[in-house]
Amino acid sequence: MRLASLALTFVLALALAPVRAAPPDDPLPLSRILALVQGLMDTAATAPPGTEQRAVDQAVRDILAGRNAEANAIARDILPQLSPEDRERLAAIARSAAALSERSATGESGSTAAERRAIDARKDLAAMGLAYHDPRQFLDAVRRGDTIAVRLFIAGRGVPLDARDADGASALDLARRSGNTELVALIAGAAR
Repeated sequence: MRLASLALTFVLALALAPVRAAPPDDPLPLSRILALVQGLMDTAATAPPGTEQRAVDQAVRDILAGRNAEANAIARDILPQLSPEDRERLAAIARSAAALSERSATGESGSTAAERRAIDARKDLAAMGLAYHDPRQFLDAVRRGDTIAVRLFIAGRGVPLDARDADGASALDLARRSGNTELVALIAGAAR
């Protein structure tokens, strides 16, 4: 949970700065800070399986956007105790955290890990000059024994694994003919 860690770091940075500056008899809102962190962790723990990261990301975005009353109250208590340098440093941390949170929101919205891998494989194929959706290029990669390209075609999920060449040979047929056991296992395993 990268943003949960980021939020924890942010909150601890917020908490630790005034600890050095506050007089010993001045109670700090440490228990409130811990309650805020606990709320983030509870958000993740109670989210439906597979949605934990999105739930925490949203909770962090709410904190950074000023939509969390508890975080706002903590900030109001702590900010007056900080030096102008520390306030600027904290503002820079908040800006970076907001940018990371926004990047996470736009980069992951609606995509699963499998979709992310497929997108990455498609990009890698394009970088190699191959079209992820071209069965002819897929079959040519099998003929060449290009295990890397074949893995990327499979991960990219853009070609039918049962595609056949002009002679009617499938990718598995071509791999078997070549005697490349690694390709045979790769294609057979993916076809299941």
